[in-house]
Parts: sequence; C-alpha cells; structure tokens
Amino acid sequence: MERFKACEKEMKTKAFSKEGLLASSKMDPREKERHEMGHFLMEMVEELGKQVEQAEAEQESLQIALKKGRKDPGKVERLTEVEHLVERHKWHQGRLELILRLLENGNIQSDQVRSYQCS
Repeated sequence: MERFKACEKEMKTKAFSKEGLLASSKMDPREKERHEMGHFLMEMVEELGKQVEQAEAEQESLQIALKKGRKDPGKVERLTEVEHLVERHKWHQGRLELILRLLENGNIQSDQVRSYQCS
C-alpha cells in the first residue's frame, strides 16, 4: 500500500512545481554513475576526433610535399603511419560511440565501462 501511495504521489506531482523540480535534480547513484560514464565516453570521442583532425592535417601536408618534390622515403613512411593512425582512431571512435549508445539504452552496465577506463 505504501508503494502505491508513493507511486501515486509521484504521478500527481506537477513537473514545474517546487517539489517536481527538486525531484528531477535528485539522481540515484546508479543513474549518476551512468551519467558520469557517458560524459567520460563523450570526452574520449571528442579527444579522438581532435587527434584525427590533427593527423589528417599532417596527412594532407605530407601528400602535398610528396607531390611537389621528389619521393622522400621518410615522408612516404610517415604518410603510411599517419594513414594507419587515422584509421585506428576512427575505428576506436566508432567503438566508443557504440558503447555510449549501449550505456544510454541500458544494454551495458556502467561497471563494465568503468573497467575499461584508465586511471
């Protein structure tokens, strides 16, 4: 009966009343941890995006240098390294986005995500 009363009170609480606004700011610990993990994943996706942009800029400058001048073996080797780096970063970025979606949909627990987080 008590659970029913609590549920009915929650259902009847208006969204923009003082009580309703205070209730929305309170999060249970699992929801808070899930939110923190989501924030961490978004930061990592953004960081990888920045690194991809930098690597692509370097890739373009190396391609231009190779077109203008003679084939420098060091630049050719660096170009293949950068291409591989961009490919790996994009793959990891996609995986992180997939994990983020799984976390938001509740298909993966925040504990599992935390186990992958480096300290």
